[in-house]
Amino acid sequence: MRDWHRRSVLATGVGLSVGSGFASAGLGETNTTGDWVADLPDPAVKPNPAMDEDWASYAGNAGHSRYIDDGYEFDGDALEAVWSVDHAGPVAVADETVYTTTATGVVAFDATDGSLIWENADVDATTPSVVGETVYLSGDEVVALDRSDGSVRWKTDFEADEYLSDQTVAYDGVYVVVDGTLYALEASDGSVRWFIESVTVGSSGNGEADEYEFVTSAAAANGVVYAATAGVALALEPESGNEVWRSTVNLSNRAGGYQYDRAQATTTGAVLGRFTYNRVNVVDAKTGAGLRLGLSAGVDIALGESVYVSGDDWDLFGKSLENPSDRLWDISLLHTSARPVISDETVYVYIPDDSVPDGQSSSADYSDELVALSKRDGTEKWAVSADDVPVGMIRAISGTTIYVDRGGGHDGDNKLVALRAQTARLDKGSGDGGRAGGSHGNSSDGGNGDGDTSDDETTGNETATGNESSASENAIDGDSGGEDEAGPGGGDGDGSVSSDTEDADSADDVAGFTTGAGIVGGALGLEWLRRHTDPDD
Repeated sequence: MRDWHRRSVLATGVGLSVGSGFASAGLGETNTTGDWVADLPDPAVKPNPAMDEDWASYAGNAGHSRYIDDGYEFDGDALEAVWSVDHAGPVAVADETVYTTTATGVVAFDATDGSLIWENADVDATTPSVVGETVYLSGDEVVALDRSDGSVRWKTDFEADEYLSDQTVAYDGVYVVVDGTLYALEASDGSVRWFIESVTVGSSGNGEADEYEFVTSAAAANGVVYAATAGVALALEPESGNEVWRSTVNLSNRAGGYQYDRAQATTTGAVLGRFTYNRVNVVDAKTGAGLRLGLSAGVDIALGESVYVSGDDWDLFGKSLENPSDRLWDISLLHTSARPVISDETVYVYIPDDSVPDGQSSSADYSDELVALSKRDGTEKWAVSADDVPVGMIRAISGTTIYVDRGGGHDGDNKLVALRAQTARLDKGSGDGGRAGGSHGNSSDGGNGDGDTSDDETTGNETATGNESSASENAIDGDSGGEDEAGPGGGDGDGSVSSDTEDADSADDVAGFTTGAGIVGGALGLEWLRRHTDPDD
């Protein structure tokens, strides 16, 4: 028998249904890896193959990569605000429906005009993921809602002592870290598929082995689930929890005061944990081999397949995954709150107001602007100011629409604003994820850029090995417009649902707009200009 370096528990009973807790769980240690793991990771194996959406989950997809490989190319001059609603959290978009949260609960809006479809005021959760006919969210518990009316299908009963991470929905499962334990739940009913309490890293000498709990959430890509403890990063087979590879690391446990880091993955790379507050672990998604120590502090990483975009206290920059020590480009920031998105050949990012105290100066390249840059060399494609359009932090990009959060001190309460090109209209039945009217970005041949290696980056100490054993929100800087809010979860199991014509705050005004359902065209943008420049407002 192989010496499995992990304390493992295999759960065999149906457990987490609406209003119930764990049911029968058989304890035992599995000792076979299964031949199927030899074929993984495999980029051809999609986490949710039936979902053809740009942004079906709170950070884009099951890999949480903030990356769209074949996205619409936006023209900044043509963008206009077509509707807005009150909201308070991350966004998922699927089948012409926008799922998010407000101060009073979980809501679904029509992507065409922002009209309310339903509201569940009894579920206090966030970070929506849409797969099939279900919306999954996390708070104090994981909850699954019916997409058609918002009613509760099932809810966990973990009663976490410290923390419950954002969920990852993939391979017909839901993966979540609760108090350091990684759980795989059945997406259909919430029952436990398997869970891993800790991972043991053995000693080659007479020293004792070390046990590590999970310090990242999960991410899914390439037919596997990625997650990391402070001592080892893992790729796991999703049905069994068997290890596909492990990469020995020395990560910080809750670096910088964070509870959990969000794992990210694409077909080529994965971001799994932090070495320090501003140094992240970037690995090869197929082998687990460490690439370089990535740099990220207060800026969400947008992880593409060839380029990733990150930042620190003063800069936003692009790097090549083939040579991560070289910067391809950078721009100056004042605040560590950028949330970039890579879509095809373009980086879209909102740069906040660069206001500084009297007597100080700012070197930021942009201020209160939505910017489009070439992902290869950082060349500006366009920049749209809040003086012209109500721009804000990007919550989602889906089809021909950019959803931004105009809030965090801007003109009152947070608003989710749908920005759409004047020439791009959402027709009922066409799908928000459609490419109609779009063209791909102007690919730049920026290559490896200037090769700036001033980041003081060094090669990580990771070592990767395969098939070691079998199995039984977040790194956010607290910015009010952050992407990783983990609001208190729960709900009474039944879910009080409002829908359609009830008087929820749907299609509300943006900074004084009169925005009715179905408003498209230039009128809304003109009203923004008028109200923004009116000295009485």
